[in-house]
Amino acid sequence: RALDSGADYIVMIHPDYHNRIMARQRQIECHPATSVRPIEEIIVRKDGSECMVEAAASSCMYAGRRAIQVVLRDISDRKRAQEQLYRAKFDLERRIEQRTSDMQVIIARLEKEMADHHRAQDQARQRLNELARVSRLAAMGEMTAGLAHQINQPLAAIRNYASGCLRRLQVGATGTEDLRS
Repeated sequence: RALDSGADYIVMIHPDYHNRIMARQRQIECHPATSVRPIEEIIVRKDGSECMVEAAASSCMYAGRRAIQVVLRDISDRKRAQEQLYRAKFDLERRIEQRTSDMQVIIARLEKEMADHHRAQDQARQRLNELARVSRLAAMGEMTAGLAHQINQPLAAIRNYASGCLRRLQVGATGTEDLRS
């Protein structure tokens, strides 16, 4: 919408932005060939509501006089979308931090469980090695007992035979043939 010639557009601008707009106007008036970057401003609509706009201004000729042409574009939807995107990004970062923290706790717990499991495996391996050693000792003991029995049995028979011979000699049975039988 174009304002009537000579109308004071500043009434459309939010009071917080008046100084900034007046400085831009002076810049455009002093350097008419220089393009000025668009800026974001809040304007006050006729109904009193505020609206965020992007304002682009340039110097021009109007009815034979130097004028400033201002183009306003409503960016309220874009600003709302940016705010929603910012909030979503912030929420996502917060959730990522929370999940990262949760995962670090889980990883620490799993590392402890793995260390406990490895320790238990080492203890089980040591017990198996000890059991194998004890089993070998028991087998050696049984083999020793078997060998001792195999050796002691003939020795006991020889000793018994010799004892019997001695008794016969003591009793008076001196015959060699008696002793041989």
